[in-house]
Amino acid sequence: MEKSIDQSPTLKHWILLLALAIVWGFSFLFIKRGLVAYTPLEVSSIRMGVAFISFLPFAIAKLKFITFKNLWKFIFVGYFSSGIPSVLFPIAQQHISSSVAGILNSLTPLFTLLIGIFYYKNTVGIHKIIGVLIGFFGAIILIYFNSKSSFSGNIFFAFLIILATICYGMNVNFLQNKMRSFDSLTISAWSYMMTGIPAIFYLIFGDFSNKLVNHPSGWNSFMYIAILSVLGTCIASYAFNRLLQATSGLWASTVTYLMPIFSTIIGLYDGEIIAWYHIVGMLLILSGVYLTSKRKVVL
Repeated sequence: MEKSIDQSPTLKHWILLLALAIVWGFSFLFIKRGLVAYTPLEVSSIRMGVAFISFLPFAIAKLKFITFKNLWKFIFVGYFSSGIPSVLFPIAQQHISSSVAGILNSLTPLFTLLIGIFYYKNTVGIHKIIGVLIGFFGAIILIYFNSKSSFSGNIFFAFLIILATICYGMNVNFLQNKMRSFDSLTISAWSYMMTGIPAIFYLIFGDFSNKLVNHPSGWNSFMYIAILSVLGTCIASYAFNRLLQATSGLWASTVTYLMPIFSTIIGLYDGEIIAWYHIVGMLLILSGVYLTSKRKVVL
């Protein structure tokens, strides 16, 4: 078990985890659409800027909980949960296949596990370790066989996604160990205050307004990023923080394993066929996620 903060998820937690997997499962597509008109840094800044504006009323309402002493915690969460990864993913997706991106993104639970054990000294049952490994293997099967492109790309850009998943792992453990005294809305609202302010300035003094008006896909790309920001950044981050505080960071991070399942299901509506390896991959993922949800396993 992960100290005293490990709690078994209930049905509503499972439903929330599935909902997050669906929303974040579309994030790669929305980022790709945003890159049609904007640079990776502009895509990131639009996401952070829209999140800043969306959370501003809530941040003002929660201002009484913010002090100079704890401000650094929200800066840490803001940049390691979204700020840094939101730049790394668009840069990487310009140079590596979506298959590689999907597999590397599934490293998040592994880094969450390792950082929790070696830095925060969490004690984790062997069944959870096995669950993480089984889920990761299942994700690889789904992503590999769903791919119609070769596993190619510059290794440097693949490393950028690995770095982003390390950021996620650091953030999850930090939230579990350092932010339990704050409610989810305060964490979400003020972490995006920290990343949103510089993002807004970058957009104002950069080439964003020119591209928005004059680029053929300016408004279209902006809308994709804005939708991603509201659903995948604002609402989803708040929901994830609630999920993390109610269960365990390791289990909550397995949402990255579930994302390939929904991409496979979506493929059915696009004329694709479910094969044996899809079933195997899904069963492995669900088994792995289930194992990480258990407080103890009796053999």
